[in-house]
Amino acid sequence: MLLFFKNVLKRIVAFYFIRFGFIERAKKQIDEHNYILSIYFHNPTLQTFNDCIQWLVDNNFNFIDAKDILTLKEPFDQPIKRRVIITVDDGWRENLLNIVPIAHFNKIPITIFITTEPLKEGGGYWWSYIKAGIQNGITACTVPFLKTLPNINRLSIVNRVKSLINLDREAMTVEELKSIVTSPYINIGAHTLTHPILTNCSDDIADTEIGQSKSVLESLIPTPIHSFSYPNGNFSEREIKLVKKHGYQFAFTTKPEMIKLSKNLDLFKLPRFEVLDNVSMNENICRMTGVWF
Repeated sequence: MLLFFKNVLKRIVAFYFIRFGFIERAKKQIDEHNYILSIYFHNPTLQTFNDCIQWLVDNNFNFIDAKDILTLKEPFDQPIKRRVIITVDDGWRENLLNIVPIAHFNKIPITIFITTEPLKEGGGYWWSYIKAGIQNGITACTVPFLKTLPNINRLSIVNRVKSLINLDREAMTVEELKSIVTSPYINIGAHTLTHPILTNCSDDIADTEIGQSKSVLESLIPTPIHSFSYPNGNFSEREIKLVKKHGYQFAFTTKPEMIKLSKNLDLFKLPRFEVLDNVSMNENICRMTGVWF
């Protein structure tokens, strides 16, 4: 019942934002300052992803490649077409049917950040094991709680649950990854080996997670890996140094802001707005434009 009222309230808030011009003001701000929208998904349904892309198309956004940010650090004197960057985290198998075809149909560039252990080994992502463990009475530890623990403690609990539960593959396979990188619209970035909370990891583990995820992907596909996405958006100056050390050229956070071009733009702290599944389209419009945040 509480969830029902929460969802009703969210719908009312989203309607209010749209009805009273918040979205139009956000678009005007983008036009006046040449800001870039930066939007990310995880495992959207076909309808959610298609509806979001169609809204952006209908509102005259120009889809640019994430790597274009390397040459767009300076603001322009004259207004140009609205720009948006689309990224996707984790490498869910459903992305193959729900994201890749829409990218091809609309001819839009998308960067998918891959977590390599589920890619190579199958099974589920670690948080899926925890959710299944709770449902089966194996653990009382929640995903948000585990994200606060030192990585070694989190792994101990996750590995125990994994030893007792089997999950079907959630990530795309290596062969599926190889098939989509032939597309001119799909780019691949790194998202660590196992999707830990990097700031909870030791120096050695953080270095391995960041460095080896790049080398694993480059051993599987012919294209070099230039970009990185911090799992859960958690990072510190240590993680930034490691990302630079291993040759990445830019990295995305989950800080909900527009990309504001300037000489001081930090390419290793690029912001993004999160789009959710199972929420109203009005809410996702508010999310994509930053109004929700």
